Amino acid sequence: MNTTNLQQTKDRLINYLKDNDYSQRYILTVKYAVRDVLLFGSQFENYEQLYCYLADLKKSKVKPDTIRELGHTIALVQRFDINGELPSRSVHHPFITDKHEDPNLSPQFSFLINNYKSNASQLLSHKRERIVSYTNVGILFFKHLQKRGIHKIQDADVLTVSSFFYDGPKPVRGKSHKMAIRAIMRCVKNEFRSDAIDFMDLLPYIPRKVSNYQYMTKAESHNFAKAITDIDNNVSFLDKALAAVSYFYGMRSTDVTSLTFDNIDFDRDIITIVQSKTGNILELPLSALVGNAILDYIENERPKTNDNHIFVHSKAPNTKFDKIFYHLKNVFNAAGVRTEGGQVGSRLLRHHIATYLLSQKVSQPVISSILGHLLPESLNHYVDSDIEALRTFALDVTPYPLNDTLRSLWPH
Repeated sequence: MNTTNLQQTKDRLINYLKDNDYSQRYILTVKYAVRDVLLFGSQFENYEQLYCYLADLKKSKVKPDTIRELGHTIALVQRFDINGELPSRSVHHPFITDKHEDPNLSPQFSFLINNYKSNASQLLSHKRERIVSYTNVGILFFKHLQKRGIHKIQDADVLTVSSFFYDGPKPVRGKSHKMAIRAIMRCVKNEFRSDAIDFMDLLPYIPRKVSNYQYMTKAESHNFAKAITDIDNNVSFLDKALAAVSYFYGMRSTDVTSLTFDNIDFDRDIITIVQSKTGNILELPLSALVGNAILDYIENERPKTNDNHIFVHSKAPNTKFDKIFYHLKNVFNAAGVRTEGGQVGSRLLRHHIATYLLSQKVSQPVISSILGHLLPESLNHYVDSDIEALRTFALDVTPYPLNDTLRSLWPH
């Protein structure tokens, strides 16, 4: 990719967004996308290959919605860079898709790509977006092999295939690339079928990246809860109500935004929901704090609308919210929690309620039912993040002498 034009014209795009009153968040998202294109673009042949790389790089750290938003933003930058198109609020612009008729591949590699494009929808139930993405990965992979003198899968070896994923010991591509290549091979049904199966055995093992979940410290938890009840912090009733439900119940954001008046029995002080992920019915006690936060919002800020959802947009057509991240972020900021960075939002609050309940010796099946986990082992990540429980397994280092430098760093 040649990024010279984008480097020269990027200010026009950003100024257009500012002049047309796009939100600061959206402008910042576009700025980050432009930065990534200028930083990594020269390593790839087109924008979609760059998106595949960025998505694989970030997917273990962010939500799926963020990956989808990344795709939309990279496509926006692509269309501005190539066609000079400026964004429109009313139209979603997808990637300008390469035709791929002549990617300069060997006859067999071209057959494998075209065979996948023709059969992926029927054989693997892949949608158009995935087919386009996997096709780009396949072309990138086969060109990598050709540069190393391999023009047929029968001639490939483990080291050459692995060099696409690793630069020495350093991983440069991840599981999504491996999945794309496997999908291309799985579509082979002719005389190459056995060769395609053998070829998949050459693909390297790529360990799943698993990080311990972040958790809130006791001080952070205390300050966040205090911000929900503070009447002098200028946080809206809407933000406080969303924060109260998320903090005290650990609900998924989609369950919070889907709450209706039918879900809350104010007379019996009970909240009853059908969890979005599991379909299970969950009944929770409605605490006075959460109930009052919701009532404050309904009586003071909620617009008059026929929509039965509790939390609705203040502007017409007053439909329910899709996302609550920035509402929760306002409460985090008011509480002075993680204002310098770090994970915030409903996921962190879910992590908090899980680790808190674990610390209170609540049984794991009960916690799993509250959080709406399909599998009991889903709770293992929270167990690994229970810092107070982990401290009980720490080794006593007092018998071992420490120099002054280490001693000054050691927590007391």
